[in-house]
Amino acid sequence: MYKYQDFTIRNLQPSDYQIILNIIQTIRLEYGVILPEEYDQDMQTYTAVEKYYLETGGLFWVVEKENKILGTAAFYPYKAVETGAEIKKIYLLPEARGKGLGKLLLHQLELEIANRKYSSIWIKTISLFQEATSLYENSGYIKFLDIETPKNGYIYYKNISNQNPENCIFTPKPINQKIL
Repeated sequence: MYKYQDFTIRNLQPSDYQIILNIIQTIRLEYGVILPEEYDQDMQTYTAVEKYYLETGGLFWVVEKENKILGTAAFYPYKAVETGAEIKKIYLLPEARGKGLGKLLLHQLELEIANRKYSSIWIKTISLFQEATSLYENSGYIKFLDIETPKNGYIYYKNISNQNPENCIFTPKPINQKIL
């Protein structure tokens, strides 16, 4: 569990499941993002969340303030790259934005990923999430795939220097990996 200003970042609990689904859907609609239902295989049920995130060595956090859930952040192993992790589901409701939470969540996820000895981090997003793409680019992520498709969106990556994960030192460099 992490504390940041008046916010608490904690592990997802089963009772949070419907709330986070509503938050994710609300934010997507706010940005005009309509995704096919099969896109969110990892979110179909709470059991699916456990399968994709918790049972694979990933994690799923909720952000709350005064016992109200205001956002999410997660990662799990990236199936397309053997030692890669994929950051997922960084969503914040409007009342949680503009306070540095997105940057903090990204950094804390990076630390968790580095400490678990992954060698690269991958993020998929779309151009409608302009704040997210700016955050990733300003945090040293490199656009790996610059062709936006409804299923994949943009793909960003960052290589991790495992020599000093406590400081989360990253050294982006081009790689030749096939993305599935």
